[in-house]
Amino acid sequence: NISIKEVTAKEILGRYCALLGIEDQCKLKSINEVIEKVDELNIMCGKSAKTIVATVIYHICKEIKIKSISEIVGVSEI
Repeated sequence: NISIKEVTAKEILGRYCALLGIEDQCKLKSINEVIEKVDELNIMCGKSAKTIVATVIYHICKEIKIKSISEIVGVSEI
């Protein structure tokens, strides 16, 4: 049997924050806390880890354009 483990938003969060140049510790902590709460409450069930990360980063870091987030994370711009 082949077992495939689904990647979580928390596992990929650091990579995309680094690629987007997010260095503010307060913002990084907020992003992390929101990701944990989303996971705990299961409120984005069925969404990909990339979609969850992009959504949370967009809402916490308003100064980063959605186009940049979508290009770097690899999700559609909506």
